Amino acid sequence: MTTILLIDARPVSRIGLKLFLRYSLGKDVCEAASHREAIELLRRRAIDLVLLNTCGITNEELLFIDRSTGDGSPPPLLVLGNDDDTHCAADLLHAGAAGFLARSRGTLALMESMDRILAQRTTGTPLRLDHALSTTGRNSEPEAPHRRLSGRELQIFHLLALGNTVSDIARELQLSVKTISTHRSRILDKTRLRNNADIVRYARRTLSLQSA
Repeated sequence: MTTILLIDARPVSRIGLKLFLRYSLGKDVCEAASHREAIELLRRRAIDLVLLNTCGITNEELLFIDRSTGDGSPPPLLVLGNDDDTHCAADLLHAGAAGFLARSRGTLALMESMDRILAQRTTGTPLRLDHALSTTGRNSEPEAPHRRLSGRELQIFHLLALGNTVSDIARELQLSVKTISTHRSRILDKTRLRNNADIVRYARRTLSLQSA
């Protein structure tokens, strides 16, 4: 039986989705109300797919995706979000998500997306459910500066955007201050931002992202 890890901070919607996944789709479901609980479950249980049901994409959400999909052979992660979050779809995919789906697309689209991701996992070929981008018209815009960053740079970018210092990030990621400083310099160079304050403003204004 397929095991789904459902992450949702809102009890009512979490219960509703769990019942749908379990009794309508026949999936084994374990649930988490926070990113910390989810990380713990990922360490202890064999998970086939992670379903992150969010009410708004924040820097912390992107950081969680980066952490939970970055090491070893993690299960694919599908983000279920608001229509207003479609402009963040490319950032979610860049962070490591297998796909983004707006809740308004309904249960059939959710079933199809989950089936596609689970089927694709067996082939080892990355799947990107980026159909949300095609409905926004944003995929024809110039590349956003933060999308030039590597995976590690993007992770550090998110931590800087949350107001962390270089020393804070070094402790968090268990890397040297010098290494983080080097990444920060590359981030500023690639994004053409001047300092940490610019990074925070960019994340809040351009990406419409704020810390939770």
